[in-house]
Amino acid sequence: VDGCRVRGAIGQEDVVVRFVPANSFPDLGGDVAISAGGESARGLNFDRLRGLCPVIAVNGAAGAIRWADFAFTADSTNLETRFALPWFSALPWYSGRKVAAIDRVIDGVDIIFIRRTNPSSEAPADMIRGGNSGLAAYEWAVKNGARRVFLFGCDCVNWSSHWHDPPGVEEGGRLNYLKGMTLRRWNSWPDPPETYNVSPISLIERFQKISFDDAVRMLGG
Repeated sequence: VDGCRVRGAIGQEDVVVRFVPANSFPDLGGDVAISAGGESARGLNFDRLRGLCPVIAVNGAAGAIRWADFAFTADSTNLETRFALPWFSALPWYSGRKVAAIDRVIDGVDIIFIRRTNPSSEAPADMIRGGNSGLAAYEWAVKNGARRVFLFGCDCVNWSSHWHDPPGVEEGGRLNYLKGMTLRRWNSWPDPPETYNVSPISLIERFQKISFDDAVRMLGG
């Protein structure tokens, strides 16, 4: 397993953090719920999902689903400012596991690190392809053998909302490129597991759309 050295807090020694293989999370092998931060997720009572299956809260969704099993991000560019102490690395109210798919060393020694590849290249089984965090969370669940996946807030409509905070990239630049690339990847996913898109406004067309009530019912709630 790869290792990297991260900077310790003031007065502490540096700590060697090891990358965990992306496909080594067997608790994601059944039903999985993934919530991103799109507009369609606002106002949903996610407490109805509690205890029904593992829940992955992507980026800012961890602030709304504070009991989620995983808080997940693939935004290493902003991880130090948006998800570092105290927001992501030491969430005082968050007892789940914090997972970051990254390609470089960052601060935050209590985060589980998964190595990330370039968004334009395929990733081996033990790594995650870079790009949009919601899509990376889906890839992470798939690589661990998820049987059914329920997507919440993966709208790909208002991109500032979908990215959970304005990414600070001018319209027409890298953001437009990532928007197109992400949607193409969502809509051309090869041999996906049984996947349901719980968003009436999502531009993702690859998966059947269902209501929130139907998702809860299918999960046994």
